[in-house]
Amino acid sequence: MYKSIKSKAEEQFAATQKKEKRVLKEKEIARQERAEQVAKLRALRLAKEAADKEAAKASDFKAPSAAEHDGSEPKAQGPIDKDVERDLLEIPSSLRR
Repeated sequence: MYKSIKSKAEEQFAATQKKEKRVLKEKEIARQERAEQVAKLRALRLAKEAADKEAAKASDFKAPSAAEHDGSEPKAQGPIDKDVERDLLEIPSSLRR
């Protein structure tokens, strides 16, 4: 006939508990998916860094060491274009090297 107030409250509590468990499970699944994505991206980044390092080793490029560099500015290779010279002169001194 009529359900007691206590049984209604117990049903509501059980429904709330069930809903809470479902939400927690969904959050855990989302967290796990995110962790897997981060791990995948990290692995890709590390693989790319390793490949770049190997490519740099394989090439004969050698950056000048501090002992080889005399501190002077690089020498110009040829005459500078008038437009480029004008643009350089328009750069504020605070932005120049």
